[in-house]
Amino acid sequence: MHCLRCDDAYLEGTYLGATAVERCPACMGHWFARGDLAAFLKSPTVGYFADRYAELKIPAVRITGAPDCPGCGVTLRRARPAQLGQAAVDVCPRCGGTWLDGVEIQRVLVTQVKGKGLVRQALEIIEWVVGLPWKTK
Repeated sequence: MHCLRCDDAYLEGTYLGATAVERCPACMGHWFARGDLAAFLKSPTVGYFADRYAELKIPAVRITGAPDCPGCGVTLRRARPAQLGQAAVDVCPRCGGTWLDGVEIQRVLVTQVKGKGLVRQALEIIEWVVGLPWKTK
């Protein structure tokens, strides 16, 4: 699969925990299949990857317009969800695939881990240890 931002790079299959993704080695952009970004952000490994990605020096990529979906060719739609720290997320309206530029995946990971309050983190730990669903909203 060709990178959505780089002219001369191809995406490489890799894993973020148990989630399979396609990642560009040049710009660090990530392609997630439908539902895989949400599954990854709910996984216990997200903290590990947040620490690793926070240390990376990701190159700035020039954005020249909305890219096309690498799977079905439809033009992706840009969104900036508040729950993802206003990161620019490109979503395919047909197949549900999601593209995050390298700097955006950093922002999402930092928001998911560092943005949680101490009380919410404590309740999630209790839920994990005890197995009880705590409501934090």
